[in-house]
Amino acid sequence: MDFDKTSVVVVAFSAICNAVAPVAEGTQSLMIGTTTSMPGLVEGRHRVIRLFPNADTLVGPIVLYAADKFSRVAVIFAEDEYGKTIFKAFRDKFEIGGRRIVFSDSFQPTDTEFRSIVAKMLDAKPDAIYLPGYGPGYIALINQIRERSTKIPILADSPLTNPPVYKAAGNAVEGVVVPATALDAGLPETPEQKAFLERYRRSLRESEYQCDNHV
Repeated sequence: MDFDKTSVVVVAFSAICNAVAPVAEGTQSLMIGTTTSMPGLVEGRHRVIRLFPNADTLVGPIVLYAADKFSRVAVIFAEDEYGKTIFKAFRDKFEIGGRRIVFSDSFQPTDTEFRSIVAKMLDAKPDAIYLPGYGPGYIALINQIRERSTKIPILADSPLTNPPVYKAAGNAVEGVVVPATALDAGLPETPEQKAFLERYRRSLRESEYQCDNHV
């Protein structure tokens, strides 16, 4: 910003966004935060916006799915701002009506050995496992869970939907449940937002019509 006089800066990952946002707020540039679900990033700020679902949006579909099926869930989350935020949001929403998190721990996204933590987790006898995280360690963690238990349900995170990630995980990801979020997770408020959303929906309808006619 100081030397190149940039007007827009794109910043990725929660820990980095958390550090850069206060600095960006005191400049004349705009910070766009992405791959960050942490709460409070944009609230009260005028030079910072988020282009990524927040923690409640990501956790909501997983809680809705899990609440009807499981009463005892174990959680292993990435040891950073992202993982901690997702874990807290899940815990606050899931632990209602007798449902409990029976085991929780964190992992380093760069580590690759988790057999000890997996053994402790399975000793807690959870009905399912929720894994908010990313990185090489994420792939290793899923594979090492499947080494010990091929049947226990696994609820995973949106990074697993990236083709290089789930392909690297191989057969271990078969049957794993991941969240999906709507494009318009928030309600459009300005005329420009409403017009954009209507154009987007209209283009979807036209595409579906063309596909049906082609078939």
